[in-house]
Amino acid sequence: MSDGDRAAEVLTRIRALLARSPVARQPCRLADVVSDVLPLVRPQMSRHGVTLQASVDPDAPAVLGDRIQLQQVVLNLVLNGLDAMQDSVERHLLVTTGTDEDDAVNVIVSDHGPGVPERDLQRVFEPFYTTKPEGIGIGLALSRSITDAHGGRLWATANAGGPGATFHLTLPTAHEREDA
Repeated sequence: MSDGDRAAEVLTRIRALLARSPVARQPCRLADVVSDVLPLVRPQMSRHGVTLQASVDPDAPAVLGDRIQLQQVVLNLVLNGLDAMQDSVERHLLVTTGTDEDDAVNVIVSDHGPGVPERDLQRVFEPFYTTKPEGIGIGLALSRSITDAHGGRLWATANAGGPGATFHLTLPTAHEREDA
């Protein structure tokens, strides 16, 4: 029943985003957002033989945002990482939170899938662009829209020295957003 309630809340928030309705933003910690999402995907990780390494910084500053929408972004990034590794021999997913050199708060999701060709690193965020046979290409586009609405940035890089891709989500701290 709680999963049904959460799904309904996600749909309500996505509709509000698409309608460009104002969203109530409150201080929240990305470490808590990630900690809420990971239990939802652990059964799928187990079924697909994916090992998870999570490094969550509970002391990172709060961001000002809609917790449900931010959970949706993190969930999408993690699920995309899982999907990318379906045919991989090495199936490790790394999820970290922390702060960067600009004191922005970030979530980084790195997989060991086939990676994203350099020419497609920006294109994967375009609506209806997909590399999945059954994909429709709205997950990353929606995630970027949510991130943009929160004053953040979402981008992808190829993993240095190996297969896979890394997705970077960076958001300003709640203090920075209140000052803006």
